[in-house]
Amino acid sequence: MRSTLVILLLIAGGYVAQAQSKRNIYCDVAINSPGLSATYTMKLTRHFDMGGGLSSYYFRQVNYGSSRSAISFDLRPHWGAKKSLFFIFTDLGLAINGGRQPYLATMSPLGGHIALGPGYCFRINKKGMGPYLSLGMYGNTTHLRDTYPPPPPRSRMRAYLDVYGIMSVGFKF
Repeated sequence: MRSTLVILLLIAGGYVAQAQSKRNIYCDVAINSPGLSATYTMKLTRHFDMGGGLSSYYFRQVNYGSSRSAISFDLRPHWGAKKSLFFIFTDLGLAINGGRQPYLATMSPLGGHIALGPGYCFRINKKGMGPYLSLGMYGNTTHLRDTYPPPPPRSRMRAYLDVYGIMSVGFKF
């Protein structure tokens, strides 16, 4: 009975250890704009992870709609040696636009979200945990509807893609 229990514990421990290296959580804080993001990824192949994430940033340089949050689908190829991990993140998702409304127009609360950028993680243990730094281009679409319509040749609806550079520091679990 004891030998069976020991064998089961060894087998279960091996699977738990493997599962920990196949699932990663990236949590970071932006340096140049107040904000944070968290992403959960699962390993698909040796050098490719896929998952989902949440992010929320406040952009001071925007006149209206300065609070941007997003729910995104994340694709993350990565390469690395023992202590180094280089990755590229690509996010596609739904943006939630908030903040001050523009004068003479109404802003749609929902839009599209896209992000792309490289990152570097310094691993501190065998499972890949460690601090990382990433540089990203974050884009959100904003749809505006004019309150007072312009003359007929112009449309009442306008759409913008706002793109911002964000430097983030975080930790990979």
